[in-house]
Amino acid sequence: MAYLRNRTFDFPTAGGPHLAVAVAAANADRLITFYSLLVKLAVVQFWSVVVVIVGVYLSHRRPPRSHNTAIALPGSLLVWILTSVLAVAMSASIPTLVVPYMVVGHSAPVNPARIYVPSNRDETREHTIKVKNLEVPSALRTAGSVQSANLTRYRSLVQVYDPEKAQDLDDAYFRPGENLPDDGSQLNTSFAIVSSSSTRKSYTRGDDPFYLTDLRSSEGEETYWVLSGDQRCPVGSSRADFPKPLNTLNTVFTRFLSLPKIVSPGTRLGASALLSAATSVGEIFDAGSANMHSDLARLVLASYIATSNTLADTTLFANSSGVAVNNVPNLVQNGELHNVAGFVLYGGDVRALSIPALASIPLTWAAMLVIAYLMTSRTWFLWYRVQDERCFGTSSSPAASGGEEGGASVDNKNNSNNDHTWNRGLIAWRLKREGDGDGDGDGDGDGDGDGDGDGDGDGDGDGYAEMVAGS
Repeated sequence: MAYLRNRTFDFPTAGGPHLAVAVAAANADRLITFYSLLVKLAVVQFWSVVVVIVGVYLSHRRPPRSHNTAIALPGSLLVWILTSVLAVAMSASIPTLVVPYMVVGHSAPVNPARIYVPSNRDETREHTIKVKNLEVPSALRTAGSVQSANLTRYRSLVQVYDPEKAQDLDDAYFRPGENLPDDGSQLNTSFAIVSSSSTRKSYTRGDDPFYLTDLRSSEGEETYWVLSGDQRCPVGSSRADFPKPLNTLNTVFTRFLSLPKIVSPGTRLGASALLSAATSVGEIFDAGSANMHSDLARLVLASYIATSNTLADTTLFANSSGVAVNNVPNLVQNGELHNVAGFVLYGGDVRALSIPALASIPLTWAAMLVIAYLMTSRTWFLWYRVQDERCFGTSSSPAASGGEEGGASVDNKNNSNNDHTWNRGLIAWRLKREGDGDGDGDGDGDGDGDGDGDGDGDGDGDGYAEMVAGS
């Protein structure tokens, strides 16, 4: 692989380096799906906490009521429906907003073992042809990256080339085996532009890229590398003279950028470097729409793209280990550029995932899970104990309630052996008794009073009998 996967690196962004990890695209999709589930679960736990907080707030605002009292509030059903819809919408939408922040780019650090710089020290014809064959794919990628309206604008294709029937100067399509009509016109079968001003002298200063001139000094002419506009280094200098961090790449720059880059795509592609070649069908091209400006513009743009791709192209040669290809030696020795892993390559089969996002999403889910558990657990959340006391009229302290006159007494007990349990009280209902009361007791009870005993007796008048139930 041209880049290293499953490796942390600093991804370059407009705001500075961003810590990321490079993973395969397929694995990145699986991670994104898993993290989407974690985000959705965190949202669900968040809503659990919100419901508990709102419930506590409302319970403290309402007056104390009996535990078996039911009150219907107008519009409460609508409020619950709207709340449920909002919860579902947030659970579905938040993952789509958060997860894209996980992918910071489509890049990975360079694999130093893949860097290959074909040697050009052998100037024999055979070696030159071998090097050219290695560099042609890079030139084709460069030309294919040039954006031009003439390359993408196509109208209806014509089937017959006849100026009297179709005045269309766009691409013409001819059926295989179909002969062209002989109308007596002369067709150009070749067209080329050769622009060269090297070694020529000028009496004026030229600013055009093709005619750029510079006055020769008495000490001779020198070419410099310039980094960030202020650091200068002569071309061909030793590694120690190169500004950091480019001092490890002087071999690559000297090999590919010592000469103007426009020479490389021009010599590697030949006539294909010209825009007029894009409108040709075989040897026939559209001379009416061709012009020197568009041809040279395509060549200049291709040169610019080739310059920006200089480092990336060293990893895209037809080799897998950085060794010699077609008996062309590699100018970069094994391990010489081990520090270039700080550079990144872009590709469609790799993803750079943000490490802060990968760490924060699981932590957020775990935190929401713990908070939701603590706030919905009767063992830990004190609010449930307060609610028990309000509903059942019991006290949280260990005490026994004494009997009153005309009433039965019941002792409340606390379990002192378990710190996480409490006495939820004994629920007592006092039922008003009218008429006769039958019970197991000795004696009769007359008037306003309660009859207790271990026998049968009759009680006349109004009285209260206390029935006790334990929880």
